[in-house]
Order: sequence, then C-alpha cells, then structure tokens
Amino acid sequence: VQEGSRLSLSSSQAEFLRGLVPAAQRIAIRYGVPASVVLAQAILESNWGRSRLALKANNLFGFKAASRHVDAITLPTTEYDSQGRACVVPARFAVYASIDDCLGDYARLLAFAPRYAPARAVAHDPFAFAEQLEACGYATDAGYGKKLAGLIRRHRLTRFDSRLAKAERESAV
Repeated sequence: VQEGSRLSLSSSQAEFLRGLVPAAQRIAIRYGVPASVVLAQAILESNWGRSRLALKANNLFGFKAASRHVDAITLPTTEYDSQGRACVVPARFAVYASIDDCLGDYARLLAFAPRYAPARAVAHDPFAFAEQLEACGYATDAGYGKKLAGLIRRHRLTRFDSRLAKAERESAV
C-alpha cells in the first residue's frame, strides 16, 4: 500500500491492507478469487479488522460455526429478511486459531462450493464477481454486491489484481 497516495486511509487501515494484500494475491493465484474482492470482503465484514469477531476469533468474513468448528463464539449480527428489513440476532461464529486459517476456509469456500460457480465464471471481473456473490447468497444484505464494489472503487483495490497473478493462474491450468 503506497504511503502518501491519494487514498485517504488511516494508518490502521493502511496497516490492515498491508497485512492482507500478500495473502489476497496468493488466494487470487491459487484459487482464482480476485484479490480486490478478498480485500473488500475483509474490510466490509470485519470493519478493517476491528470488529469483535475479527479481534476475538480471527474471523474476518463472518463465518458461522459449522459442526467441524470446535470453538465458537456467540455474538450479535445483523441479518436481512426477505423484505430487506434488518434485524439483529445472536449467531454462533467460527473461531480460528489464526487469520491464515480463516483465509484458507474463505478461499476454499469460494473456489469449490458449487453455489459460487457463477461468481467463479466471472472471476476476471471483480465487480461482476461481487455481484455474483450477492446473487449466490453469500450474505443476506440485498446491497452486498454494491457495497463491495464501492469499497473496491473507493480504495482502488483493483490495483492488487495483478496481471502477474492472472498470468500465473492461467499457466497453472
């Protein structure tokens, strides 16, 4: 992340990005998920790594606890009903030993879950990928794709979608 760039990031936001960019780019190369989308989701879901869930559970993406998660934490979360109304409900979230463990689950989910195949089909376009995540039901927020796109634009996150990553992905096929 360039210091002194036109972006108006706080020092903690710049540090958050600096810490995640290498992992986001590795995910892009290995799994085909645009780095810009990885970063935008981490920003949105964890409030730049400052949410209680991120701080207490190393959970950047709001992953609910599954039966394989031995450790879980119950926290309030905002969910949206079919009419788009927000309501706060308690939910059990996965606790990860590390941010890397969380990123690994995230990458495998988006790369292999059948429900995200439409997003993978447009992985060359991070904005279309974000829209498809919403369409595939990643979140209950009907504005999820637009929120991700806004973060990608506002913070110029596509600069992390390197041509090198794309070339390496294509050569691996």
